[in-house]
Amino acid sequence: MTIPSLIASYRKQEASVRAKKFYTTMEQAIIRAEIDFGPSQYWIRSTKGIDTFKEYLAPYITILKIENENSSRPTIYFEDGSFFELLDGDCLDFKFDINGSKQPNVDGKDRFYFPMCFTEASRKIWHGSKDKTFGTYEGLASNRDEAITLCQSAPLYCSRLLQIDNWEIKKDFPYN
Repeated sequence: MTIPSLIASYRKQEASVRAKKFYTTMEQAIIRAEIDFGPSQYWIRSTKGIDTFKEYLAPYITILKIENENSSRPTIYFEDGSFFELLDGDCLDFKFDINGSKQPNVDGKDRFYFPMCFTEASRKIWHGSKDKTFGTYEGLASNRDEAITLCQSAPLYCSRLLQIDNWEIKKDFPYN
């Protein structure tokens, strides 16, 4: 193998490992918070997503710092240089960037979306289940072919494709 192909292979592996680690870290934080606060679908959501994060999840996650806390897109940094922006909407979206501020900063390539939905309707639409609070955007991508198509047109579904592929970036992943 040539050096460029080795580097590309390493970057793919790093992206998939970090995305899976983030997903697992968040799931574990939610499980631990649910022990203390009850089921996440009944948590009282603040009008500011950062307040909801700080109250329910931050105690169970090791973070380095929070920037732009008073903005509509606060950024939470991990010690490994990765971070996520918190986006408020129908769900609380975690826009995870596997390599922090390093390039390419492209959705679906080094940025992946994970929504946390609190209402039954939004959980059913985005997670495909009224009982699941956190996950990937899987409601419209129930299988791999649908996930590939959606990832190509709407990169927020690329985390779902990674999940379906057991957190491995395969050769036909749209953003290689």
